[in-house]
Amino acid sequence: MSRIDGARQGPLVWGIGLVPRIPIPTDQVTVAGVVTVVVVLVGTLLAAVLGGTIGRRYHSRVDRASL
Repeated sequence: MSRIDGARQGPLVWGIGLVPRIPIPTDQVTVAGVVTVVVVLVGTLLAAVLGGTIGRRYHSRVDRASL
């Protein structure tokens, strides 16, 4: 699938990975903890987009070399 649109496929896989999330007790939530979770989620989402884009470019290069 990354051969077609890796920048979209990466976040979809990222989202599927979040489905089996670990439950966090809501009585122990702090502002610093929430900020940390948001930063980690945004960082991993950007990494997923970048990884999908790099994968698409790699497959395009391999396809051109095989011709």
